Amino acid sequence: MKNKIITVLALFALIAIPNPIKISSQQLANKPEDITEAESVAKPKVEKTEESKEDNLYYNKGVLAAENKNYDEAIDEFTKAIAINSKNIFALYGRATVYYELGKKNEALKDLNKTLKLDKNDEKALSLRAAIYQQQNEYKSAINDYEDLIKLNPNSDNYFLNLGYCYQSVGNKAKAIDNYLKAEKLGNSNNELIINLIGLLYETKDYTQTLIYISKAYDKKIVNSNIIGINLDILLSQQKCDEAETLFEKQNSLIDAKGEVLQGIANCYFQQTNYQKASDLFIQSYKTNPELIESVFNSGVANLKNKKIDNALSDFQLFLDKTKDRKDLDNLRLDAQKQIDFFHKKNDTLDKH
Repeated sequence: MKNKIITVLALFALIAIPNPIKISSQQLANKPEDITEAESVAKPKVEKTEESKEDNLYYNKGVLAAENKNYDEAIDEFTKAIAINSKNIFALYGRATVYYELGKKNEALKDLNKTLKLDKNDEKALSLRAAIYQQQNEYKSAINDYEDLIKLNPNSDNYFLNLGYCYQSVGNKAKAIDNYLKAEKLGNSNNELIINLIGLLYETKDYTQTLIYISKAYDKKIVNSNIIGINLDILLSQQKCDEAETLFEKQNSLIDAKGEVLQGIANCYFQQTNYQKASDLFIQSYKTNPELIESVFNSGVANLKNKKIDNALSDFQLFLDKTKDRKDLDNLRLDAQKQIDFFHKKNDTLDKH
């Protein structure tokens, strides 16, 4: 079994890359005031119009009803205004916001489309429509609206944030990263942005930038199993075994697959020919998760490399004892038995002489 070592489970396969993390409702800009600095849904206060016109009288009644959260009345008043003047964009937008508040997003979209047909640069209407498209997972439509919004207001960090999320959702990692970075440059450094950037930069194998944002996450006290897993994975890929072990000990309570991580760190030490450390951690891995019986075999290999024959034989015997019914490990069992037989035979020969 010269230079024989079983390859431990790759850490890349064990640590889940975060899925796109859905921005919370505040960052998702699911209300006009969250997307722009415009009016709230319940208070669609737009420019005052000539109250002498009948449609504007109904419109202003609708505003008052919306302010008092009398939404059915508000819809009725806005509808009366629109019936008199179908081009009253204030009433159309006002009714759209009330429909949105009531969860009637399709009705809201109809009014927003009419509003934008009358004025394609109405930022409030465009931002609300973009948010609805985003919430309904119509990301391509949302992307088009956010791109237009950025042309109207290039200093809105929320537009870039949400555009980044939409691009991430359709799998365009490069544009997602670009827009997240622009949002950050404009002053947005919320937790979701940092977490999403960590996941994207890791997936694109930009480990230097990934570590920078992991550091930012730690500074903001953002610590979870995914971030720790990614950090460990990068450290192990860079053969920084000591740092990986220190991180494991520090964040042990947040790590889900503890045995597998220990297995990865042990393999790192093995590759650096620190066989004693490798053996210790392989055994610790097995004790943490007895299903990782291959770690016992690997410990035996490490002890052979370290010329600790008795320890190696003990590991191989334990491996055999624990895998009697494991047909999938027949080849490893054969290797372990060969090592035991070889050294027993060698000892018998020495005893005869």
